[in-house]
Amino acid sequence: MGQFLGGLDSALTGVVGGVNDFLAFKQTLPVALDFLAAAGWALLVAFPLALVAVGTSYRSARRRRADFKRYQSELELLRAELDEVKRQIASAS
Repeated sequence: MGQFLGGLDSALTGVVGGVNDFLAFKQTLPVALDFLAAAGWALLVAFPLALVAVGTSYRSARRRRADFKRYQSELELLRAELDEVKRQIASAS
Protein backbone atom coordinates (compact mmCIF):
# COMPACT_ATOMS: atom_id res chain seq x y z
CA MET A 1 0.00 0.00 0.00
CA GLY A 2 2.91 2.36 0.70
CA GLN A 3 4.02 2.09 -2.92
CA PHE A 4 0.70 3.39 -4.17
CA LEU A 5 0.61 6.26 -1.66
CA GLY A 6 4.02 7.49 -2.82
CA GLY A 7 2.62 8.41 -6.24
CA LEU A 8 -0.45 9.98 -4.67
CA ASP A 9 1.72 11.97 -2.28
CA SER A 10 3.80 13.42 -5.11
CA ALA A 11 0.65 14.24 -7.11
CA LEU A 12 -0.89 16.00 -4.11
CA THR A 13 2.35 17.89 -3.53
CA GLY A 14 2.21 19.08 -7.13
CA VAL A 15 -1.42 20.17 -6.79
CA VAL A 16 -0.75 21.97 -3.51
CA GLY A 17 2.31 23.67 -5.04
CA GLY A 18 0.20 24.82 -7.98
CA VAL A 19 -2.50 26.16 -5.64
CA ASN A 20 0.13 27.96 -3.56
CA ASP A 21 1.61 29.51 -6.72
CA PHE A 22 -1.85 30.62 -7.82
CA LEU A 23 -2.59 32.17 -4.43
CA ALA A 24 0.77 33.98 -4.45
CA PHE A 25 -0.01 35.32 -7.92
CA LYS A 26 -3.50 36.34 -6.79
CA GLN A 27 -2.00 38.26 -3.85
CA THR A 28 0.60 40.07 -5.97
CA LEU A 29 -1.81 40.99 -8.78
CA PRO A 30 -3.33 44.04 -7.00
CA VAL A 31 0.14 45.37 -6.22
CA ALA A 32 1.19 45.01 -9.85
CA LEU A 33 -2.02 46.66 -11.08
CA ASP A 34 -1.53 49.54 -8.64
CA PHE A 35 2.00 49.99 -9.95
CA LEU A 36 0.81 49.97 -13.57
CA ALA A 37 -1.94 52.47 -12.74
CA ALA A 38 0.55 54.78 -11.03
CA ALA A 39 2.93 54.46 -13.97
CA GLY A 40 0.10 55.29 -16.37
CA TRP A 41 -0.84 58.40 -14.40
CA ALA A 42 2.80 59.45 -14.25
CA LEU A 43 3.08 59.08 -18.02
CA LEU A 44 -0.13 61.00 -18.48
CA VAL A 45 1.26 63.87 -16.40
CA ALA A 46 4.78 63.71 -17.85
CA PHE A 47 3.73 63.97 -21.50
CA PRO A 48 2.20 67.47 -21.29
CA LEU A 49 5.09 68.60 -19.09
CA ALA A 50 7.53 67.38 -21.74
CA LEU A 51 5.62 69.36 -24.38
CA VAL A 52 5.80 72.48 -22.22
CA ALA A 53 9.54 71.94 -21.75
CA VAL A 54 10.07 71.57 -25.50
CA GLY A 55 8.07 74.73 -26.19
CA THR A 56 9.97 76.71 -23.57
CA SER A 57 13.30 75.48 -24.91
CA TYR A 58 12.30 76.43 -28.47
CA ARG A 59 11.25 79.94 -27.39
CA SER A 60 14.47 80.37 -25.43
CA ALA A 61 16.60 79.26 -28.38
CA ARG A 62 14.72 81.60 -30.72
CA ARG A 63 15.25 84.50 -28.30
CA ARG A 64 18.99 83.72 -28.02
CA ARG A 65 19.25 83.61 -31.82
CA ALA A 66 17.55 87.01 -32.08
CA ASP A 67 19.86 88.45 -29.40
CA PHE A 68 22.89 87.10 -31.23
CA LYS A 69 21.74 88.68 -34.51
CA ARG A 70 21.18 91.97 -32.71
CA TYR A 71 24.66 91.85 -31.15
CA GLN A 72 26.17 90.91 -34.49
CA SER A 73 24.53 93.87 -36.27
CA GLU A 74 25.63 96.20 -33.47
CA LEU A 75 29.18 94.87 -33.78
CA GLU A 76 29.15 95.50 -37.54
CA LEU A 77 27.92 99.05 -36.92
CA LEU A 78 30.66 99.67 -34.35
CA ARG A 79 33.31 98.28 -36.72
CA ALA A 80 32.07 100.60 -39.44
CA GLU A 81 32.28 103.54 -37.04
CA LEU A 82 35.78 102.47 -35.97
CA ASP A 83 36.89 102.27 -39.60
CA GLU A 84 35.46 105.76 -40.17
CA VAL A 85 37.33 107.11 -37.12
CA LYS A 86 40.56 105.46 -38.35
CA ARG A 87 40.12 107.11 -41.77
CA GLN A 88 39.50 110.49 -40.17
CA ILE A 89 42.62 110.11 -38.00
CA ALA A 90 44.68 108.98 -40.98
CA SER A 91 43.47 111.90 -43.14
CA ALA A 92 44.10 114.39 -40.31
CA SER A 93 47.69 113.31 -39.86
